[in-house]
Amino acid sequence: MLASVNAFNNWLAKAASQYSPILTAYNLPFDRDKRSKTGIDLTLFPRSFCLWSKAWELIGQGRDYKRLVLANHLFNTQTVLRNM
Repeated sequence: MLASVNAFNNWLAKAASQYSPILTAYNLPFDRDKRSKTGIDLTLFPRSFCLWSKAWELIGQGRDYKRLVLANHLFNTQTVLRNM
């Protein structure tokens, strides 16, 4: 379906008021940034959940995962923000 940004925001507002859903995405900061540039209003959702962030918290910080990455050289060159 094709819809204008205003029509889509109206649909989101109705869904948010009727169901009070949790805004969920794999990489929510990325999606929020991209959507903010389109005019789509995601501030309608007071609750949100980032799957990538939770996975990093639960798996990426563990000793076993770090050992796996180091043992198999599964990391990239450090970025400007010091991410690997």
